[in-house]
Amino acid sequence: MSGLRTDLLSLTPQDLRGELSAFLQGRGEPAYRVDQVAGWLFDGRARSTGEMSNLSRPLRAALEERFVLAEPQVERVSRSADGTAKHLWRLSDGELIESVLIPAQDRLTLCLSSQAGCAMG
Repeated sequence: MSGLRTDLLSLTPQDLRGELSAFLQGRGEPAYRVDQVAGWLFDGRARSTGEMSNLSRPLRAALEERFVLAEPQVERVSRSADGTAKHLWRLSDGELIESVLIPAQDRLTLCLSSQAGCAMG
């Protein structure tokens, strides 16, 4: 959560749909609006509710007032000679997590830390 606004990106798909459904129902919006908003988020096309162009401006403003899309920010990237890339991500609460992308001949492996606060080093 960011203040009183719910971070939609931190919710499971089921919880996201539940939060959106309750909010949109309370505003008298049709049920298909949940799919529209979820589509913007799941397809990664929107970084803010203002970008959800198939929604009315008043609805986008109401979504912005109630929800936030708190994407992690890249703090640092380290690359090794073999192509391995370590990313240090800063979460909206200031905590840090790490991911490592490891290339192989026929695939990529992604490791993501499961504990906030791990320092890269």
